[in-house]
Amino acid sequence: MNRIKFATFNIGGGVPCLEKQECQGNRFDAVEYMTKLIRDNGLDIVCFQEMLTEYGHFPSMGREIGEKSGLDYYSEWTLSESHVVVGRKMGTAIASRFPITGSRIFRLENPDITYQLPSGGIYRSHEKGFLIVGLQTDMGEICCVTGQCIPFHSFGRKAAEFRHIYSALEKKLLELAEENRHVMIGADFNISRDELALLMPKLLQRYSGLPDGWIATRPNGRGDDYILYKREKGDAEFRLIKTCFDHYGCMGIFGEKYFANDKETEKMEWEDRDEEMAIGQGKRKNHVYVLHLSDLHFSKTPTNDRDSKISVKIDSNSGKIGRFKNYMAKLSIKPDYVVVSGDVTVRGERAGFEEFNRVIKELIKKGKLPTVDKFIVAPGNHDVTASDSVEDRNRWVNFKEIIGNVYTTPWIVDGGSDYYTMMTWVDAAFSGRGFIQGGNMINPETGEHINVPFLLDKERKILFYAFNSAFPCQIKIDNQEVRDIIGRHKKYGENDKEFSALVQEMEKRMKIDPARIVEEEIELFIYCMNKLEHMLKEEYADYIKIAILHHHITSIACDEEIKEFELLTNAGEFKKILADYGFHMVLHGHKHWNEVYRDTAISGRDSLQGKLEGRSLLGISGGTICGEPCKGRNAGFYLLDFSMDKKAVKAYYHEVLSYERDNVKGGGEYYFDEEGRETGFGEESRKSVFGEGGRKSVFGEAYGEHCPEEADKSSGIGKMGKKYKLKELFSRMEQVLMENIRYRAEGENKSFGWGRLLIMVKPDRISMMATAYGLIIADMLKIHSISYMTRKEDIVNTLWNFRLEGEGGFKASSQTGQASIEATVCALRAFYCAGDMVKFELTLKDLEMLMEKEGLSEESSITTLTLALDVLCECRPTHEKIGELKDIIIQKAFLGKDGCPLYWAEPGTGNEDGAAICTALAVVSLLNYAKSSNGWKQMAAYLHSCGEWLLRAEWNNWEETIPHKTGGPLTYYHYTAFWGIIALLRLGYNSDEKRIRDEIGEILEKEENGIWAWNNGLDYPIWTIYNAILTMNEYAFSEVEI
Repeated sequence: MNRIKFATFNIGGGVPCLEKQECQGNRFDAVEYMTKLIRDNGLDIVCFQEMLTEYGHFPSMGREIGEKSGLDYYSEWTLSESHVVVGRKMGTAIASRFPITGSRIFRLENPDITYQLPSGGIYRSHEKGFLIVGLQTDMGEICCVTGQCIPFHSFGRKAAEFRHIYSALEKKLLELAEENRHVMIGADFNISRDELALLMPKLLQRYSGLPDGWIATRPNGRGDDYILYKREKGDAEFRLIKTCFDHYGCMGIFGEKYFANDKETEKMEWEDRDEEMAIGQGKRKNHVYVLHLSDLHFSKTPTNDRDSKISVKIDSNSGKIGRFKNYMAKLSIKPDYVVVSGDVTVRGERAGFEEFNRVIKELIKKGKLPTVDKFIVAPGNHDVTASDSVEDRNRWVNFKEIIGNVYTTPWIVDGGSDYYTMMTWVDAAFSGRGFIQGGNMINPETGEHINVPFLLDKERKILFYAFNSAFPCQIKIDNQEVRDIIGRHKKYGENDKEFSALVQEMEKRMKIDPARIVEEEIELFIYCMNKLEHMLKEEYADYIKIAILHHHITSIACDEEIKEFELLTNAGEFKKILADYGFHMVLHGHKHWNEVYRDTAISGRDSLQGKLEGRSLLGISGGTICGEPCKGRNAGFYLLDFSMDKKAVKAYYHEVLSYERDNVKGGGEYYFDEEGRETGFGEESRKSVFGEGGRKSVFGEAYGEHCPEEADKSSGIGKMGKKYKLKELFSRMEQVLMENIRYRAEGENKSFGWGRLLIMVKPDRISMMATAYGLIIADMLKIHSISYMTRKEDIVNTLWNFRLEGEGGFKASSQTGQASIEATVCALRAFYCAGDMVKFELTLKDLEMLMEKEGLSEESSITTLTLALDVLCECRPTHEKIGELKDIIIQKAFLGKDGCPLYWAEPGTGNEDGAAICTALAVVSLLNYAKSSNGWKQMAAYLHSCGEWLLRAEWNNWEETIPHKTGGPLTYYHYTAFWGIIALLRLGYNSDEKRIRDEIGEILEKEENGIWAWNNGLDYPIWTIYNAILTMNEYAFSEVEI
């Protein structure tokens, strides 16, 4: 998508102006009217005011409009009773084809003014306000705002009397401009442009407005409705959409140049200065700033903690938190991301988590920190509640409810979602189209928060991955002997101080606190990284990759301690896996010792040659805020300045000493070794850890690229020197197929499948034909990944649910009436490929019934006949109908002078319209028949004239409408070049035939990440993958090196 169409409508409760001719009649359906209007204008984001919202048994009008018009994501805010539809409530809403990442509201003050109506009744001012929604789009994250101001003119009052209301609104909209790169506002301000400039002058300095001059946006001549967007971002095109309501619609078209014109970033360029000045002056272009907090130990409970790293007087925490907030408020650079590497609270206390939330929200509100979706929080040993078993889910309740429901966190194994559920959500995260992927997601069925443990910023090329090293922490040992001693102490020895001290020490020994990254979490990490490599290809190496956990990965300089558990118990394996997947950094805490270091132990340094092989990890150990720093260290935090151009980071440690005194240390620049990237990361390195073929999963499955055996050739295909490797091409096909598996829930019914269009301008429902093609393609590509195999049965059942009850058979989602042969053939092949022979046999009976009912003959479509013949030859080669279908196809041919078939065409279409595709389909189908009956050579000789005809013909794509006796017509889209190539190759033409090579080159040039557009448009049908696999496999079988 290279543009976004944004519109705003005040629809007045869906009640039209009756004087409009289009609204006259007994019944007016506002939902259908708006649905058609949205579709006709191709709108992507729609703002509504005075929308009838969900109330009691009344459904939401806006949600219904969104669902019918293909705007699948919706948010509304109910504000007041409707003044136009009795018994209903109304508010403001946003419908979008892009996912909603979050929403909030801004309520305007209601001055409670009244106006006496001619009827004697009293009209009172309603509640008004603005809905603020985050949208994740192809062009980046957009802050979308809609709402309505009070129509003071309706009360005989001037808006200027209520300047303070507009001032409050102006302040909020200016804050949004500072917090967000892209802001789009569609609203009914109920004031003229002159009044807007008078009452909110700063707003028009920061925002551009559409329309850019005075235009009446209402039938009565007023101009109250506007689209506002950040002024420095560029220009947008305006269109007025006339409606039958009391307000017209305003539409803004924002093109690719608008989003690329990031003047806001350009303003951040400045010359290099003294480092300490630089960190206090502002941001640099192509830099990413990360705030690294660790070991905050927030708590409101006064206590004496036995852990020497926690302040003895916890009641002094309020002062330390105050100093921290004061320091953050003075920090001149607003971080792009915030990392918290554990120990938010003390001993799992809920109050500490709540205090953390309160402090963070306060700093976000002041504009000092980014929004919560840019936070990554890993738990520490103090963030888990002590328990007798790691399987006790209650250990994580406080962390998950308060932290996990807001911020990005690691996957908590045994904390809720299982491994296979997490894979599903990982796939969903990677299928997102915005610049930011992963993080805190919401299950639309249950409302439950699901944390995908990474944040991927595709615009800045940086990846954060969070691990839970505290999984086995705070576990009590069940030692009966010790329990007996403690029991005796409570009975007899409470007054013996020495014995009491011994018992206290024994009680401490009853709890272990090891650190470990468990196998399931490592498996999920491997799955994610393989998916990411698969998705990013060569760009994967360009990303800065950062791991986040609480515990340190190696011994660092600090007071010497003797403990049962010091490092991660599996630190070696963990570091090796990070290195093999090209990670650059580890951010952690735990020791309260701020330090920057390189861990080269995993890199294989040769002590004799002094040569560094492999990759070292840059480690940054955070300080503490309310905890007790190690000797020689002070409380504080890191601000990390990443130079994306130089692939380097500068680490500034900000010591929080007092309200008035602070200190910034560090600023040294650390480079991510480019040579290390080459020598320490890649397939050879991966094999050394995981063995041949990738790392084996503990779940019995290895993740990898699953492509057809034919694709294993090392040759490439291409045009004008551009090379394509079949394996890579098929890999892209697999990726786009897997990324676009859709999930829909209607009540208790859950569906998995595909829509007709994979890469879409408009969202599409799950389609019967597309789901059948998806199963067929998955079999052709030999996809056996865990993510697919866990869904395969659900997809097959979804396809089966399309079968018509009673009569049997299938029809395409776009068809009306009864089942069709074409749709039933696709379902039959899909069940055959999926290996569900029960459904296959039942569907075969459906097909036999339909062929008898339709009475296939020379009047039948070539498409219908060839589809039926092909599927029977492949799946049931002894079927009695095969010979009859072959004869009908031959009888439909236009013959040459030699009496052999020359070409095929549907009656009335002629040579130019559809003849090429009909000929190609007939040739391929007849050769399939001949192959199954061992008569290929004779059939190829019989059809020799067809090859010469195809070489001369125009291969135009064809949109065919196939009529049916028992149901509505079916539209079939033919991509002729695919089938033309297959037909010529099967007739025996060499792959170096100029027409074949030229067409192959054209096809490959048009490929876009494993899929093709229909007629160079914006529709990307799933069946193009099916056609392409057949074509490329046929081409790859050639003797000629391609």
